[in-house]
Amino acid sequence: MTSGRPGGKVNKPLLRSWPVAGRGAESSEVERIGDHLAGGGLLAYPTETSYGLGAAATEGGVEAVRRLKGRAADAPFLVLLPSGGDPVDAPKRWGLALPDAARNAAAGLWPGPLTMVLFDREARFPPGIRSASAGVAVRVSSHPFVEALMALWDRPLISTSANRSGSQPTRSAREIVAAFEGLPMSEELWIVDAGMLTASLPSTVVDFTLPRPRVLREGALTFAELFRRVPELDR
Repeated sequence: MTSGRPGGKVNKPLLRSWPVAGRGAESSEVERIGDHLAGGGLLAYPTETSYGLGAAATEGGVEAVRRLKGRAADAPFLVLLPSGGDPVDAPKRWGLALPDAARNAAAGLWPGPLTMVLFDREARFPPGIRSASAGVAVRVSSHPFVEALMALWDRPLISTSANRSGSQPTRSAREIVAAFEGLPMSEELWIVDAGMLTASLPSTVVDFTLPRPRVLREGALTFAELFRRVPELDR
């Protein structure tokens, strides 16, 4: 697992308590984590729904997360986007098409547990993130740690639940260690410990690449909540 030794070999988990309220955030810690990701490292981190598992949104990052998680190659990963100060403009910054319906949803529901599938018109994302139909699932997280990390690192971050495929989502750093210790790629994993997370539904996923946006997975946001923002929404 990981270490906290910059530039050195990673040997054991990096466990860091992060205040849920976001107070006392140390930019030096976040910078080190960003350097770890930029160097091909893996990260388990808290979000507003569950602990996530991620890496840089590159071909190498996709392969590393897939190996550690044991996930099939035909299931694309979603990514978290840095807000850049305005969550609504975040998708366009990364070459993603943002139709009016998606813009309306983002304006009222980002940052938060809404994942939007958007058309990657510039093919800027690699396979494993970009689907066969050129869709990329993205969201902007409201968790204080993710906000701090993305503000400094400022790149898309793979986000999938921090568990082996087919297993229950993890809710603590201890459960993450138990899930991944000794597995291929586990030596590259750093863990940000934000304590025990409350059980929560996953993000709601809406496909905005279709003529009428459609809910693919109803989660923390209900259809009724989305419909108020996107009246053309379909199930």
